Amino acid sequence: MRISLNSLLLRPRTARLAAAGALVVVSTFGLAACSAPESPSITKHSATESTASEHAGAALEQAWAKSGAGDMSAAFGTLVNHGETPLTLVGAETTAASSVELHEMAMVDGAMVMRKLSGDFDIPAGGSRELAPGGEHLMLMGLTAPLLPGDEITVTLQFSDGTTLDVLVPVRDTAGAEEEYAPGEHDDHATEH
Repeated sequence: MRISLNSLLLRPRTARLAAAGALVVVSTFGLAACSAPESPSITKHSATESTASEHAGAALEQAWAKSGAGDMSAAFGTLVNHGETPLTLVGAETTAASSVELHEMAMVDGAMVMRKLSGDFDIPAGGSRELAPGGEHLMLMGLTAPLLPGDEITVTLQFSDGTTLDVLVPVRDTAGAEEEYAPGEHDDHATEH
C-alpha cells in the first residue's frame, strides 16, 4: 500500500468539517465542566473542626457519656476555661437526645437526689468545673437511640455570649451515675440514667 502526500493533506472542505467537529467536541466538554454536578455533594465536619462561632477558650476534657438503652443518660467531664474572662454554660444539645438539661445533685428530705439546675454552669477565668456522677452533669433526655459502649456522640455546648463548642463524647459502660430525681421532678421520666 502506497500513501501519497496528497492523501495526507486535507482538502479545504474536509479541513472545515474537521475543524467544526473539533469545535463541537471542545464546546461539549467545556460546557459540561461548567455545569452543576448531578448530585449534591455532602460535607461532613468532625467535632474537632472549628467553626466561626466556636468558643476558642473553652473545653470539655475527659468527656464521656453513660451507656444506656432507656429514655435518659448523662454526660460528664471537666469544663475548662482557658480564657481570661469567666464563661457561663447556658445549655447544650445533641442529636442523640431530644433535649439536654444542666443537672445537679441536692439533698432533699435527707436523701441525695438529682434535679434540674435552677441556673447555669459558671466557669471562672483560667478555672474549671467538674461534671461527674453524683454531682453536676449534662442530662440527656429523650434518647433517640440506645447509647452503646464504644459509640461517640457530638454534644454542642452553648455559652451565654452566643458561642458554641462541639465536643466528641465517647460512650462508656459504667456502674456509676445512678442518681435519683427529686420528688415531683421529671415524673414523666425513669429514675435511672
